[in-house]
Amino acid sequence: MICNEISAGYFTKSFQENGYVVIPGVYSMDSIFQARKIFDDAFKRELWKHSCYDSPEIINDIYRHFPALASLIFNSEYFQAIRYLIGENMVWLPECAVHRNRYVPWHKDTTAQEINGVKSHYDNEGAMLQVAVYFQDNSTSTGGGVTVIPGSHFQKDRFIEMYRTGILTKLGRKFQKLLGLSVFHRIERRKQYVDIRSNAGDLVIFDLRIDHRSTLPKTKVETDKYAVFNTFGNPTTALSDYFEFMKFRKEPYYKFLQQFKVPDIIKQIAKHHEIKVWE
Repeated sequence: MICNEISAGYFTKSFQENGYVVIPGVYSMDSIFQARKIFDDAFKRELWKHSCYDSPEIINDIYRHFPALASLIFNSEYFQAIRYLIGENMVWLPECAVHRNRYVPWHKDTTAQEINGVKSHYDNEGAMLQVAVYFQDNSTSTGGGVTVIPGSHFQKDRFIEMYRTGILTKLGRKFQKLLGLSVFHRIERRKQYVDIRSNAGDLVIFDLRIDHRSTLPKTKVETDKYAVFNTFGNPTTALSDYFEFMKFRKEPYYKFLQQFKVPDIIKQIAKHHEIKVWE
């Protein structure tokens, strides 16, 4: 937990240089236990089957489904950490889902929009953060967290060609994969990445523009891995473009945003903590 100006300065400097930071002890173990109980119950009941936007890995609209969860996640320490990184003039993008045992390959969170010609994120006119809450301990061996390349939020996107569509592009990727020459292979061989270790109760905050993937488990994991991500930033063109692009992505998970309405519990929390919420 950030408790004084010295520690706040350290976390801010680390974030600016590396593109990520871990804020320890934001949640009590009781809060983590309560949240996990909510998630376990939701997936046991197969709540995801009730919506075309959900899947066995993702359930959307969690604060409407589970209002108590909002109060568990959005405590004062949570917003204090974000304020130290980006200041008072912050915006909350209400993407709200729980991820269960979901592992994604290397990318930047701006990769898809850049493929479609949206490049305002290169202006660096304000911070754009992914704020992750993991509801279990994550490590190199157990996986479940996020793996990043420190400082890559300052670099151009190396993943563009890996996600373009088209027959020739796909054939080229297949050929590279067979020969172990893809950008994914090169990154793994160079081992310049960091598996971010975090404990249940920590916040993991990273720049949308950092190169990252899920941390894959190297040992058998007995419990489900849960994570909730929320996006914050300064009210800039880059953040607005990112949000508008997300709303119209083709994947079902993102299509959910086209009809999403901010729940009353979120409006109340935002008002209490003096935070803007974009719809």
